[in-house]
Amino acid sequence: MDLTSHQLLDILPTRNKEDVTAWLKQYPEIQVVSRDGSKTYAKAIKAACCDIKQVGDRWHILKQLFDAVKKTIYDYVPSRWIPPEKNPPSSNQEQNQEFFLRKTDLIRLQNEEKRWKRIQAVQEMASQNYSIAAIARLINISRNTVYQDLKTFQKPSHKREPFYDEYRSLIRALIQKEQKAKHIEAACRARGYKGSTSTLNTMIATERRCLKEKRAKPLYLRQKLLSMMWNFTIPSHKAYFKHIHPQLLATFPDILLLDELVFSFRQLFYSKNPSDLIEWIERYERSHFSFIHSFITGLRQDLPAVLNSVQEPWSNGVVEGHVNRLKTIKRMMYGRASFPLLRKRLLLGP
Repeated sequence: MDLTSHQLLDILPTRNKEDVTAWLKQYPEIQVVSRDGSKTYAKAIKAACCDIKQVGDRWHILKQLFDAVKKTIYDYVPSRWIPPEKNPPSSNQEQNQEFFLRKTDLIRLQNEEKRWKRIQAVQEMASQNYSIAAIARLINISRNTVYQDLKTFQKPSHKREPFYDEYRSLIRALIQKEQKAKHIEAACRARGYKGSTSTLNTMIATERRCLKEKRAKPLYLRQKLLSMMWNFTIPSHKAYFKHIHPQLLATFPDILLLDELVFSFRQLFYSKNPSDLIEWIERYERSHFSFIHSFITGLRQDLPAVLNSVQEPWSNGVVEGHVNRLKTIKRMMYGRASFPLLRKRLLLGP
């Protein structure tokens, strides 16, 4: 693809380094090549001519950052977060609540408490500079469990999610209308509920208890946080994070650091200053986000192309459009034509 005229030059049947290098050598006038993060293409271009300037595609670089941030959020923020209560229940209320729990629920709560104490012990030993192997040996757990405990910042829950959660909103609405259990069961079965009556009664009792105690509703934050961090039209998202829940930033303070990381990296492509990229790498490679470390390692491995992507106007945008056209034609010809005909349709077609 000619980056200046946007004309398709050729289509190759392979991605092998030798074939790409041989094709590039046929055009010694090539000075700039825009590509994705493929190491094969990078080696092929360098083998063809060391003087060719390689420019990393901005979309692929941002996609790699997006994947790293997504993995970080999914690792840091639980899928179902229940905000802490403003007025925690008294000891008498907790004792009464435990009195009405089933035996299996009591065992589950005991296991949760036991695991939470172990997690706190692991984190305490880590803060005293114990090695991972030493912690695993002293507490008699595996090293993978130690790594998992170091990533846990709130008390874990072993409670399994029921299969019929989709009916909870209906049950809650009918309870607020003071409907009886038999009317709620009839409404749920009309919606397609096929479970047992005892399971439904347990759900009804749980929802009534929750409404009575006015417990905080669980929040599903991951996708909301990711979408807001990737919204570059707003320079500061702090007010939005507080709007989701007032205690969100107090519980997950690293959200602001991640938000600043994403916004500052996006601004590099507007400033067009390669030295800003070096400063960004040096600043955030010391952070404690493992997936961000992997992303920065990838940037360093392909640093000349990434630096050129910051200051050069070239990108793979037009190429991706032709790739979409290629796939459409390929589906139309599937099983009825060969690569030479596909090549001719792309090069000679409108």
